[in-house]
Amino acid sequence: VQKRLTGESPREEHAFWVALRDPYVLVLGLANFGYAAGHYGAQLWLPQIVQGMGFSNIATGFISALPFLAAMVAMILWGRMSDARGERIRFTALPMALSACAFMLAGFVQSDLAVMLALTLALIGIQSGFGPFYSLPSAILGGPGAAAGIALVQTIGLLGGFMGSAAVGYLREATGDYALAMAALGLGLAVSAVIVLALGRVLAGRSAHARSLP
Repeated sequence: VQKRLTGESPREEHAFWVALRDPYVLVLGLANFGYAAGHYGAQLWLPQIVQGMGFSNIATGFISALPFLAAMVAMILWGRMSDARGERIRFTALPMALSACAFMLAGFVQSDLAVMLALTLALIGIQSGFGPFYSLPSAILGGPGAAAGIALVQTIGLLGGFMGSAAVGYLREATGDYALAMAALGLGLAVSAVIVLALGRVLAGRSAHARSLP
């Protein structure tokens, strides 16, 4: 009776649990962990970083908005390029790599202007990769259990976002500056970029094998 009321068949329930054990789900979730850590770490702490440069509250608000405006434009243009070429893996990994390098640079440069430029590049990379990355789960996962797999990827990402923002606060408190925190966010994004590239190679090999079959 319950199955008739919910509209779920035993086959759909089985597919749901299979999706949660799918290695592609776990790999995408791990990539999303580092991605979201960088995203939330930058988004939540950028105003405090700017204010620490000596700006007033009003000036901090305006200055903090500039990197997001640049990132918004880049996100639209990069997404259109990804759609035009029908390419997701490289259009996801390259922005992640850009953000990783930019975060590490922001942690070690001394000039406030250089820090802002580096963080702007980091946010451009993060925002630009959103469209291509979040199209990957629905493109890779199929069948009745796809929704469960996508939800798990998103949940792991939310955990990464919490851990990323918390790690920035902890490392800032422990070291007295943001250098190590920025490096940690950059490392997480670098790992995510490598995971996405590795996933792309696996998927390309799987597609080549499928085409070779009679």
